[in-house]
Amino acid sequence: MFANYPLKFPYVPIRTLEDLRKATYGILAMDEFYVWMDSRSSGTKANKATSYLIFYTRKKMLDFFFTTHRFGNVDKRVRRLTDERLFPKLIQLESGQVFLTCQVFARSQTSDDEFIFMRNFTLNAKPLFKLYDHTSGIFAPAEDMLPKVEATA
Repeated sequence: MFANYPLKFPYVPIRTLEDLRKATYGILAMDEFYVWMDSRSSGTKANKATSYLIFYTRKKMLDFFFTTHRFGNVDKRVRRLTDERLFPKLIQLESGQVFLTCQVFARSQTSDDEFIFMRNFTLNAKPLFKLYDHTSGIFAPAEDMLPKVEATA
């Protein structure tokens, strides 16, 4: 398991492009992925290098999962590699039970930009909360990976 956020079980943290390059055989989970692959920075060396590494996740035997608040915030090349989109929602019952329900959409066979509803699923969410701290931050890319922003007068 590889992740760019702290987990409460054995995993390999992804903090740099080199960490990402070394990841093979497993699951790659990237939270708030637009921080690494911002659609507005698609021409930067960091975006190009990261997208190159993401393109080869299948050859590296990695299942790749990412989260983002807005799909359009992630670089277009990565969006076009996305096979499925999940839309999760937490539901808390008066009894205290917490469930995660997801709508699953799969990429259309005829359009890179269209996703078709496939199914719903629901699971007990409480065991998931023990696996990570949802209040902790992600491991953001190193400063030298980020695009340089020049102040304007």
